[in-house]
Amino acid sequence: MDYYSRLQKSIDFIEANLTSPISLEEISQKAYSSLSHFHRIFAFMTGFTLKEYIRKRRLSVAAYKLICSKSNVLDIGLKYQYNTHESFTRAFKKAYGMNPLQFRKTRKEHILFEKIDIYNPQYKNLYADDSIKIRFVTYNQLIVSGFSINTSLEDNRVAMDIPRFWDHFITNNLLEKIPGIINPDKIYGIYSNLDVHNNFRFTIAYETGNLKKTPEGIDMHVIPPRNYAVFATGGPMPEKLVNTWHYIYGNWLPNSTYERESGVDFEMYDYGFSRGRNARVDVYIPLKIVDE
Repeated sequence: MDYYSRLQKSIDFIEANLTSPISLEEISQKAYSSLSHFHRIFAFMTGFTLKEYIRKRRLSVAAYKLICSKSNVLDIGLKYQYNTHESFTRAFKKAYGMNPLQFRKTRKEHILFEKIDIYNPQYKNLYADDSIKIRFVTYNQLIVSGFSINTSLEDNRVAMDIPRFWDHFITNNLLEKIPGIINPDKIYGIYSNLDVHNNFRFTIAYETGNLKKTPEGIDMHVIPPRNYAVFATGGPMPEKLVNTWHYIYGNWLPNSTYERESGVDFEMYDYGFSRGRNARVDVYIPLKIVDE
């Protein structure tokens, strides 16, 4: 799958419609991709979520218009899809540290956010990491059960939510509340239910039997047989793990001949896994296998 040309088509579409209402579905269609998968690929290849990129481009062009035109502030805000003077001013101040009128009057350089050229070599090597080892495996059906939280790629919530959830899981000894554990030495982190707004569910789980009755607060995942690319990584956590995810979806997959299969991504940790220390983690990504 040529992720680069597909992604560039979507970036070009955004650029041509900065002054028009556009839906996320329209943008993903330009990339011939499901919206949830496109969201993830866009975020990891560019370093920005789709909503964040659109917002940055609109505010950047609006900033140029403030300096280089005599249009009033409200007209510029409306043109770039802000419905009120207040919403435009609030977003602009968050981006540039001053309101639009102050920006227009100030006499200094302002760094603007330019349109991304996804073919620029910097994006092909944005998260390169030679220390990550890759193997390809077939994994039989796996049933895991555990506790979950809802989080999001938007506003980098995931970087705060998951480490905090690990602390909660360990501090409250939630392991003891999971029934039917088969192998307590292997812990799984399950990523599921990714939606069109970059929200998803993260579960800390253990392999269990097929629970006929799931206790309150516990999620059970039945993961069907799949072929996987497995990325073995190690180092200080969670920083090393975050970089690995960026490498997988921002570097390895776009430059590979593989296509992601439906299903969940998951991490597998040894019993001694903990944040803040050197640790080893395997990340499993389901792959489509083309029949001969």
